[in-house]
Amino acid sequence: MRRAGRLALALLLAACQSAAPSPPTVPTATPPPVSVPAATATAPPATPTIERASPTVAPAPATPTPLAAASSPLSRPAYALTATVDTVAHTIAVTAVVTFVPPDSAQAFFNFNPLQAAALAQPLTVQVNGRPATPALDGVWVSVPFPAGLPPDAPVRVAFTYALRLAAVNPNAWGWRGTLGWTDRQLNLGDWYPALAPYTAAGWLTPPPTALGEYAATPYSDFTVRIAAAGLDAAPFVLGSGSPQPCAPDWCFILTGGRFVAYVVSSVMQTATVQTTTGVTVTSVYLPEHAAAAQAALRAAAAALETYTDLFGPYPFSQFVQVEGDFYDGMEYSGLSYVGAGYYAEYDGTPRNLLTLISAHEVAHQWWYNQVGNDQAHAPWLDEALCTYAEPLFLARRYPEAVDWWWRFRVDAYAPRGAVDSTIYDHGDFRGYVDAVYLRGAQMLRAMHTALGDARFVAFLRAYAAAQAGQLATAADFWAAYAAAGGDPAAVQAAYFAAP
Repeated sequence: MRRAGRLALALLLAACQSAAPSPPTVPTATPPPVSVPAATATAPPATPTIERASPTVAPAPATPTPLAAASSPLSRPAYALTATVDTVAHTIAVTAVVTFVPPDSAQAFFNFNPLQAAALAQPLTVQVNGRPATPALDGVWVSVPFPAGLPPDAPVRVAFTYALRLAAVNPNAWGWRGTLGWTDRQLNLGDWYPALAPYTAAGWLTPPPTALGEYAATPYSDFTVRIAAAGLDAAPFVLGSGSPQPCAPDWCFILTGGRFVAYVVSSVMQTATVQTTTGVTVTSVYLPEHAAAAQAALRAAAAALETYTDLFGPYPFSQFVQVEGDFYDGMEYSGLSYVGAGYYAEYDGTPRNLLTLISAHEVAHQWWYNQVGNDQAHAPWLDEALCTYAEPLFLARRYPEAVDWWWRFRVDAYAPRGAVDSTIYDHGDFRGYVDAVYLRGAQMLRAMHTALGDARFVAFLRAYAAAQAGQLATAADFWAAYAAAGGDPAAVQAAYFAAP
């Protein structure tokens, strides 16, 4: 899954140019009620063994009490994740068990992105259905062979055991490059476990990482998580994806229907909480010196959840957490987003600032990434363009006087060029990537909005989100929904795509 530097928005401090026309105002729709599926109990996972080497770290202990697992239909994978975090040694020992019905009887591929940000401190060992397996590592992709004679359509249980020695986070790191590691105030667990690759008509989707953008998609899955923390003098807390479950002295969470779960461990950060009008509990996790900005970020995230529920459809979880990242930029996960500390430090008390915009942008990824997935390497516009255009849609609802400013500040100041349907491999620098995929993408969606009008545009987005919920959507799915709403895909593609 995952990710990339969000909007490079700290680069947006250029002078504003003349006003662009505002997008049409969006009418209010009444959102359906949000529901969170119940959990059912399962036994704790078995522990794997076999492969690799390096200095060792104590493995994750057996869970002292069983934790109820998220109920998972056989149509989607279920993860049982157990981790022990040492905040002094900066290590994490993990047991990750993934249960799924394999689409390929020979093997499965998993994205092991932690290898880009951390070193193995304990050998990676793997079992398939309780028997040792020998994985093959190709860059960040791990292939796990299956034993012969697997029953067709029967669930397979792949268990990984390993430990990571985390690196200090570079304060200039962006996107997922800052979400696995530590600073003196937080330890971030993003991209910390092997994630099953999607299987498409062309086979396993295993694109290579690059310096730009996110590259790895994941199937819609269910998660049961237990995290133990040790090493801090003061009592730490763990917050992140999913609904908290009682399991003291550890921290446990269940998330039903998501892409990737992430957490923050800290003893010095502070929290503030608010509940949306739709009943979602929103928590802001922030550094003490940014208390006022954190309140603004909390309000922006809650308002964005309400706004996007109106526009795109229901938010699927009962919780949302926004973490102030002790690094640059932002990053989305299921039920959680990181927003860089620099945006908090620069908050000016008004909605016309990057803290508000990035908060709203990252919340939009709960629809365009979490609910509706996409091939983030080859079609990044399917989430990034939609989340960028979600920013002025949010402002139009909450701060309509700021919409024209947004177009000047966010888009027009850069006179963006490039094909919206660019891949992450088509650009030599981040500026060109953002201009083409994010900013030209927003211009494209504004043109589509104008062509359809308010009511049909909102109906198009809601129908597309509902039809593709839990799926890996393609450009063909997007354009089919636009055509069904009365739009002309060929005309839009001719103006904005390199390959209509």
